[in-house]
Amino acid sequence: MEDQIVNEKPATKYYCYLLLSDYGRSYIGFTTDPFRRIRQHNREISGGARCTGINSPFWEYQLILTGYRSLREALRFEHIWKKSKGVNSRFKHGFAYLEDDTWKHLEVYYRFDTEDGS
Repeated sequence: MEDQIVNEKPATKYYCYLLLSDYGRSYIGFTTDPFRRIRQHNREISGGARCTGINSPFWEYQLILTGYRSLREALRFEHIWKKSKGVNSRFKHGFAYLEDDTWKHLEVYYRFDTEDGS
């Protein structure tokens, strides 16, 4: 049997996340690389969101949701989630959305550790 070369790009994993700053501010975002993205938000490397660089030097993941079937689905979830305001509301809504059949397939991670990925 002849070896076959498959030229398929591996599936990209999409993440929506809730950040909390050391000043108690919250931020909801989207990424394909959570390890790089948190470094951007914390200004270790360039490219963080403008609003996370203002008066909040340290951000930490509180909640990460993944398992989206497409980029469009992930961005749709982020858009809906961003409508909730305030830390408690955003955390609560992150979980409440998972009870909806539309989002039941998502995986949830709490207090994501950026040091070793566990």
